Amino acid sequence: MAVGSRARGSKQASDQGERLSLADECYLALRKLIVHCDLAPGVRITEKELVARTEFGRTPVREALARLDLEGLVETLPRSGYRVTEVTPKTVRDLYDVFKLVGPLMVRRAAENFTEEHWQRLKKIVQSRNVHNDVDAIMDQSNAAFGLFAEASDNRDLIFLNKRLMSEQHRIFTLYLLTERGKEWSDAQLEFWNDLSWLRDPDTAEARISLGITTSYSGILSEISDQKAVTL
Repeated sequence: MAVGSRARGSKQASDQGERLSLADECYLALRKLIVHCDLAPGVRITEKELVARTEFGRTPVREALARLDLEGLVETLPRSGYRVTEVTPKTVRDLYDVFKLVGPLMVRRAAENFTEEHWQRLKKIVQSRNVHNDVDAIMDQSNAAFGLFAEASDNRDLIFLNKRLMSEQHRIFTLYLLTERGKEWSDAQLEFWNDLSWLRDPDTAEARISLGITTSYSGILSEISDQKAVTL
């Protein structure tokens, strides 16, 4: 079955309450293939291959690839197509350098602004995952929670940065969760999200997220430090 077909894209647009362009639908479909590692890090791809795989036309595929190039998820190879960017220790360190600054500040602002509506939405997000080591469920929960924190921060720059960072984080953590160390981290995450009392105080929230980010990325770097790049 092709991924990102027009029928699926139209349904997604309807669910969002707006109609997406073909270019937007194609972008979302290709982005999903990359962040879920269905298109593995380092793999070479061509427009022709993606047209056949997704059932989108060449123009939407080309426009989507240009956006993904800007996001750093693919790189353009002159006269030879594209390549999904590799995941290397430097990739992880670069992402950590940014997120260790953005994440704690964003959560602090969220804690300062959280309303009862935010609390109810967060509780639903936390309750959405009850299966250990389900990679998609773990990442969906994390993305939804941090998306809510970004929204509650009421800072458009933090919202933009969080959205920009989530794609690469999703891909890195998908790879990490396939390892034994990553599975142990996943179990610890259940406990982390089941007790949300830390979010009621901005200082505690900032410190808790800062520690969580440092611990997570330390584990990831330890897992790939002896490899030049991570591939599936």
